[in-house]
Amino acid sequence: MAKSAGELREALALKIKDELDGPVLLRMIAEYDDWMMPNSFMQVGDPPLQYALMFTDEESYKYAQDQFGTKNVPDEYLQLPGSKILAMLAGSVDSISVNPCSAESISFPRQLLPELERWGEAVEVERALSSVLQNDKGWQAIKTYGNYIVPIEKADNGHYAPLPAPDTKGRKLLAAFTFSDALDAYVVKEHGSKPIDVTIYTGDYLCKWVVESSCEGIVFNCSGPSRPIAFGREFAQEVLKHG
Repeated sequence: MAKSAGELREALALKIKDELDGPVLLRMIAEYDDWMMPNSFMQVGDPPLQYALMFTDEESYKYAQDQFGTKNVPDEYLQLPGSKILAMLAGSVDSISVNPCSAESISFPRQLLPELERWGEAVEVERALSSVLQNDKGWQAIKTYGNYIVPIEKADNGHYAPLPAPDTKGRKLLAAFTFSDALDAYVVKEHGSKPIDVTIYTGDYLCKWVVESSCEGIVFNCSGPSRPIAFGREFAQEVLKHG
């Protein structure tokens, strides 16, 4: 996770030089909390295309404002987490430009925006998972998220069964992942990069499975790259009460 604008700008520069993997950068963009975004889209062409602009910091914002003018980069802006921007806007604009006019500028055209939207939704649900027991908010988002990835293997009886999350106490914990990069980290760490089968669950179906199974709990993203989040069976029961 990018903890500062400088760290994120460095990551953007590395990606431009093809020295940083795309998923690493996209997760950093989604996890960064302090994006500056004009309160209106920049329109280009006739008929106009809508460009959403995102800036890591005030320096980048002011530089683009000097180049594009206050009509396109107004003084008024919103400060939002990247995950919220991507989840809300990627499906409604023609392009997203990060730090336009700067040396580390990167743009995402329309054909890449669905992937950005999925990143935003994944990190939004990770935020909800991390805080739901503290603030009692996000239960519905956890339940309705439709892309939980569960690794499975074929059992001796011919049926497929979920693979467990590692646990030093030997408990039977279900491994679930919010996005493909978290699954990849698990496959590398726990299975030596050997290909495995997966199934996709909605939050509703996943929690029903936990409640009805013999597992003792569930661990989300047990191998990173985001912080692993573990819950007992009671968590799944609570999720099912909402919505």
